[in-house]
Amino acid sequence: MMCWRCGREILPIELVLNELRCPECGEYQSGWKLELLNWFARLEQYDDDDRFFAKCGMLIRERGREAIAEIKPQLIEFARALLRAKIGNCPWRIREYGRLLRWLDRFE
Repeated sequence: MMCWRCGREILPIELVLNELRCPECGEYQSGWKLELLNWFARLEQYDDDDRFFAKCGMLIRERGREAIAEIKPQLIEFARALLRAKIGNCPWRIREYGRLLRWLDRFE
């Protein structure tokens, strides 16, 4: 996903943690909401741990932006646990989770 204003590549999880705003310029990314929900749905097909992200996606769909603030601490904790365990051996998942961990370290 790319930011509409600055063109920065944004990870789907970054949109969640930044309440649908670009981490670089702060532009609200309303156009990516459907794509974000699709990303959560695709994760659901991999393993039970990834279902957590799918559940977060459903929560966002049902309750909107207020749900993002509510699940942010759990997302950070869960993502860190996944990254440390390097769950699965799918290269894109390891790469995605690695980028997420580096980003989470900057976030806190």
